[in-house]
Amino acid sequence: MEDLEEDRHLGPGEAAHVCDFLCMHGYPIYAMWAASSTDALLLPFLGLITRWLGGKDVLFAEFGAPTMPHLDQQTAAVPRTVRVLDEEEAALFTRRALDALHRFGFLGAFLWCYGDYARELWHTPPLDEATHERSFGLWRHDYSAKPAARRRGVVCHPLLRQEWSRPSQAFAKYPAQCPNRVTLKEGCASLFPESVQTSARPTRVRRGRHQATGRAGRGVGRTER
Repeated sequence: MEDLEEDRHLGPGEAAHVCDFLCMHGYPIYAMWAASSTDALLLPFLGLITRWLGGKDVLFAEFGAPTMPHLDQQTAAVPRTVRVLDEEEAALFTRRALDALHRFGFLGAFLWCYGDYARELWHTPPLDEATHERSFGLWRHDYSAKPAARRRGVVCHPLLRQEWSRPSQAFAKYPAQCPNRVTLKEGCASLFPESVQTSARPTRVRRGRHQATGRAGRGVGRTER
């Protein structure tokens, strides 16, 4: 996500020369400009910009949310800018995020992550201070499933069930599976109909009160959570 907020001298346009497809990560809990900590539309917004800048299809390779019941009463160590969700809230966000990415025709999505960290690791860096990092899993540290893992709308979502052995197969099947694939202009007009300004090569895309500039939007999906 930061790769679209900062100029890191390696963007989707450069990566597209050697990549079959591009990736993006996104977490509304880390985005100061997101509408909320459960802003599911943040994900297709980042993906659309990546696809526009690189001219290649995008796999949303990481998203998720930390949950609160198993922070072991150490929430004081959570950064002030990070909001930890309750498990039902996280499950609803996950479903809405998958629906949004599927709606705008992305190749697929990966959730971070399978399970919470084991208690034996909680006292080690970085989990001793960044306590929210312990609990991004779909399963808890005791191997019990969280609501998101039990909901058919999440685990059986079509965006998570793509089966391709090679990227070329993904592209061959892509048009039929994602007939609603859209351009940046079309996508942003749908996401933010009253606040988008676009042109043939837009220099600024407005998102609510915040904005991402074309100059800073140079990056491939590597996120430092």
